[in-house]
Amino acid sequence: MKTLLKRLILLAAALPLFVTLAHAHDDWFVGSGVPVQYNSPAEFEAASGRTLTYGEAPVLAAQVASGDLPPVGERLPNDPIVIAPAHQIGVYGGTLVIPGDPGWINDEYMRQWGLTIPVNGEALLPNVFASYEPNDDASVYTIRLRDGLRWSDGETFDTEDIRFWFDHDAADTELNPHGVGNLKVGGVMATLNVVDDVTFQFQFAGPYPNLPNNMMRWFPDSFLPEHYMGQFHPGVAGRDKAESVAKEAGFTTWMAYWKEYVIWSNFNTDLPVIHPWRLESKSDTLGVYGRNPYYYKVDVAGNQLPYIDGIRVPLMGMGSDAYLLQGLAGEIDFGLRGDFGDISNFSVLRNAEEDGNFRLHAAMSAIMYHGTVYFNFTSEDAERRELFNDIDFRRAVALAIDGQEINDLLFRGQYTLSQTPVAGDLVHPADEPYKEHDLDAANAMLDELGLAWNSNRTARTFPSGKPLELFGLVETDKSAEVAMSEIYKEQFKKVGIEFLIRPYAGDAYGEKLTTGDYDILVGPVDIGRGIPTASIARFPHVVPSNPEGYHVTTPWARWVHSGGAEGVEPPDGVKRLYELSEDYPRARTADDRKRIEQEVVKIFSEGLWSISPLESKVDIPQVSFYYFHNRVGNVPDEPLSSEASYLFFDVLFLGQ
Repeated sequence: MKTLLKRLILLAAALPLFVTLAHAHDDWFVGSGVPVQYNSPAEFEAASGRTLTYGEAPVLAAQVASGDLPPVGERLPNDPIVIAPAHQIGVYGGTLVIPGDPGWINDEYMRQWGLTIPVNGEALLPNVFASYEPNDDASVYTIRLRDGLRWSDGETFDTEDIRFWFDHDAADTELNPHGVGNLKVGGVMATLNVVDDVTFQFQFAGPYPNLPNNMMRWFPDSFLPEHYMGQFHPGVAGRDKAESVAKEAGFTTWMAYWKEYVIWSNFNTDLPVIHPWRLESKSDTLGVYGRNPYYYKVDVAGNQLPYIDGIRVPLMGMGSDAYLLQGLAGEIDFGLRGDFGDISNFSVLRNAEEDGNFRLHAAMSAIMYHGTVYFNFTSEDAERRELFNDIDFRRAVALAIDGQEINDLLFRGQYTLSQTPVAGDLVHPADEPYKEHDLDAANAMLDELGLAWNSNRTARTFPSGKPLELFGLVETDKSAEVAMSEIYKEQFKKVGIEFLIRPYAGDAYGEKLTTGDYDILVGPVDIGRGIPTASIARFPHVVPSNPEGYHVTTPWARWVHSGGAEGVEPPDGVKRLYELSEDYPRARTADDRKRIEQEVVKIFSEGLWSISPLESKVDIPQVSFYYFHNRVGNVPDEPLSSEASYLFFDVLFLGQ
């Protein structure tokens, strides 16, 4: 740490600063090019020999002066995180413009997990959890919250909030009838023991060495403020009151209200959060976030973060022409690589960087599989269900897809042919016989299945004689998937399959997906890199690790998680995938984890439960970049994480 600090503390003359600093006399600091995090002021002071004096944004100082807020030292925990920005002490103020959807903004840029990671993803860092300690066999974890941590409304965040979340959400059998996967070992939920105001323990049925990785992303899914959330839960407010409140808000049940509105700060402007910004208003066209005055992080000069006062989110479809045009004109501050449409728009953006006053910044590319095909294995139509569950039909569909044609038409030949989304950071399976295009083989398989051509040989029929028409569900905002679906339509015609595309947006799409009102689903799959949780052995696109969100088909996941009490019994291969997903968190060594991942890859590829004809190459600029307006300062020098949750947004600032 001391060696790194020497890189951080340089003479100001070596690199002049170009903005007014948040604190006077901070010209001692120049960053190393990447953000560096210290777990407490004591840790920072021991490394640097410098003592922190806390400061705050002018808008908050004015509220302190008026008596509307307590002083900054009373709003921070006793052990705030200290961050050395990538380049310099930032300037307070301004509003960041990120078009899209406040829900996406909230999840991707603001959510604070128990642990976090540095930009390169090569370590776990404390965050909301100041520390954790496993016992000898990693079956019991003692976890400590930051002492004096507060919600955005000023109420204390302590272990009673953890107890409330555990008892009334994670372990609530109405909300989570099968428990929470990341809190289970051997199918058994952990037990919670609250030690004191800031310390709690989880005890598992067996060793769980992989729990820390899950604490930096998926656990807990959302911290819940007991003092606010209790009014909506029948276990606290009483069932009659909870149901009445939900119905008054227009929801049919308390659970629907809880899941769809109450716990999500991208909808609920009243919900206290621990994020750097909180939602202040949302209309049909705009979401507005303002700073959280109780945010628990400061910079190395003692300035409470974030630097930026707020975020404006003009609501528009990601991947839309409007989004691309605003980016080209330099009218936004930040964008994800996929927000600007397909890969062909990369060169358009690159050529407009100077005129638009923005830059494209390298990222560690997520491995992207556009246009992944899923089948409705639990369709209510018996004839369709039988067909989709026959692997020879899935093989025929895979062979009918001409991946290279799609690659050339949509992605300028930049992607590579694949079979299923199971590579991750591993190699592909040795044998992928169905990634190649072969119309003759596809037609022969369909003939063998009894899918006869009609009299004029323009389309096939089911064995019952009904036309072989398959309804395809695709989300309108996913421009690459919509384009690929149109190409699939033409390619499937060559083997006699009529593919009827049904594009839906927003809630309508979600409803169709949830109710299984489709034959084929076309969607993107991305496997993050540089993220400890991004194992194929826990990835819900591949293994049934989530009982409510298995992308292959959720009823199969419900069956394995309930021990056969619910859902639909899956094939033996899917049952084995579930066993492997349960074994992975208990694996003690890297070699053990790799063996599990390799078996997952082999089983899923052989089962062909989904088809991904194209895989992005890793770390090519066209598929691995972020968009930053040039007025955004403190952007790290290194390629950034493939997930925006780990970009240290709180130390970005807006310059001239």
